[in-house]
Amino acid sequence: MKIIRSTVITALIILLYSCNRNTTETKNNIVADTVKSAQKTVERDTLIDSQNFQNFWLGFRKVILSKESKGINEVVDIPFEAYGFEDSDPRIKLSDADSINIVFKKFLSESNVSYPNINNHLELINNITQLEAFPGYAASENWRRIEQMEFMNDGNGWRLSRIYLDTKGFKASH
Repeated sequence: MKIIRSTVITALIILLYSCNRNTTETKNNIVADTVKSAQKTVERDTLIDSQNFQNFWLGFRKVILSKESKGINEVVDIPFEAYGFEDSDPRIKLSDADSINIVFKKFLSESNVSYPNINNHLELINNITQLEAFPGYAASENWRRIEQMEFMNDGNGWRLSRIYLDTKGFKASH
């Protein structure tokens, strides 16, 4: 009787151990597959037309830091607006790629950034990776503001719609 009891107990221990081992391996495989899937999703959603603003921001940032003029036109809304800091400053609406590139490059080089150790908007964009941690970030459902940049989502994805810069030297257009 003791031999049968010992054999049954040993068999149960082996069975439980093997089931637990398979469960652990299965859980590890599920976690690994989930991580791989999440990485693919983030890579795919980092496109500039992503509905997720954090992912859009990472794609936008990559385009801006690449300094390719063609890329800038892919991340801005048309007409693109440039507003001055004061109500009396010109408000400019731009629809052609060349004008947008000229104004946006001026914006990137402007030094009126309100954060220490950041000299211009290009450096600011370079330094912001996590929007929630950035104090100059404001958000509502279809609108985001980062320092002097406003973004809109019209249902087709996020785009930079307006910037604030010194427009006193520009002529207003409608």
